[in-house]
Amino acid sequence: MMEKPQIITACTHLLFIAKNIERAGDQATNIAEIAYYVIEGRPMKDARPKRDDTAFARASKDEQPHPDQQDSAS
Repeated sequence: MMEKPQIITACTHLLFIAKNIERAGDQATNIAEIAYYVIEGRPMKDARPKRDDTAFARASKDEQPHPDQQDSAS
C-alpha cells in the first residue's frame, strides 16, 4: 500500500466489509443455536467446528501440523 497511497481508503473499506460479513455470520450462528434450543429444548452438546485453521500456525518446523491441515509438513 505504501507504493500506491491512493488505494489505502479502498483497502480500509474492504477491511470493514470483511469484519461486518464476519459479524453477520456470527449472528446467524447465534440465531441457529437459539432455534436449536427452542426446537430441541436443550443446548447443543458439542462445540461448533471451525474450518479456519489460521490460528494453528506452526511456530517452528519441529512442531506437528494441526490434524485438519491437508498440506504435508517438512
